[in-house]
Amino acid sequence: MPKLNLKAILGILVSLALIIWLVFAINWQEVWGHLQKIHYWLLIPYTLVILFQFVLRAWRWQFLVPDRTSMSFKLSLDGLIIGNFINYILPLRAGEIARPFFLSRFSKNSFPANFAAVIIERFFDLSLVLILFYISISGLTQIPSWVTQGASVLLLLASGILIFIITACISRKYTQKIISLTCKVLPSFAIKPVNSLLNGILEGTTVIKSKKNLLIVILLSILIWLETIFGYYALLLIFEIPASFTDAIVITVVIALAVAAPSAPGFIGVLQTGCIVGFALVGLDKDLATAFSLISHFHMYLLIIVYGMIVLYQYGLNIKDLQQSKND
Repeated sequence: MPKLNLKAILGILVSLALIIWLVFAINWQEVWGHLQKIHYWLLIPYTLVILFQFVLRAWRWQFLVPDRTSMSFKLSLDGLIIGNFINYILPLRAGEIARPFFLSRFSKNSFPANFAAVIIERFFDLSLVLILFYISISGLTQIPSWVTQGASVLLLLASGILIFIITACISRKYTQKIISLTCKVLPSFAIKPVNSLLNGILEGTTVIKSKKNLLIVILLSILIWLETIFGYYALLLIFEIPASFTDAIVITVVIALAVAAPSAPGFIGVLQTGCIVGFALVGLDKDLATAFSLISHFHMYLLIIVYGMIVLYQYGLNIKDLQQSKND
């Protein structure tokens, strides 16, 4: 438990430091000016774009669990919302635990199976984000060469993770041999963490029961990230920002990488900073980026909190029930 508390404190300190930086680095009068120019009614159809992303993620979940028959689509969607809801109000990404706990409580799939599905889901998303990062960065000419080189390294990492997952789904025995060979060539200090990581992925792939499911998961993962990029592009249009779809890819990827960093609940501070960095990479102003991040963040926050409270009410749960799952 002390280790967990230390992580929570670190996340809060990171968010606090970034918020303090934002207070002094941003021209808030300019931000206010940008906020006054928005056609807020367009956020209504934009909400449908976000909800469609949830639908795609819930659909993908159906192919990640051992027994689809015991888990309705609505339950998958509600579990996704609950996980996000907890992430927005509790530290340490507690929603990654609360979601499989919630789903195991209302379906025949066990908590370990649901949690394994969360792990595999995250690795698919990580791989695609890193691949998108390379694609988006390689199209920019104004960035330092070391950033492009770093993106190339991340591309290799992403490709390796994706190939390993696919191999593990197809042949568990062959994958065990790959793990053994990999550990033999690693330095001694890296053997234990790498072995633990690879075996964790291998165990997680047991929830994917067929090659057909694997293909569907890959295709849905690609569709999810294309839809996510479209969502940010649509919001750029709402702000009347002269940005291309390629710019939207850069902004989406940088924000996705930023929110993976330690932070306070709800990704406060890291999301705003990621947005500023993403906008800077495509030549857009940081004050405009801040206004954009405030609206997109508040919109998502409101949607998740309201939807999450509705789901809790429907299932007769409260926050303490899900918080307890984090401690079990």
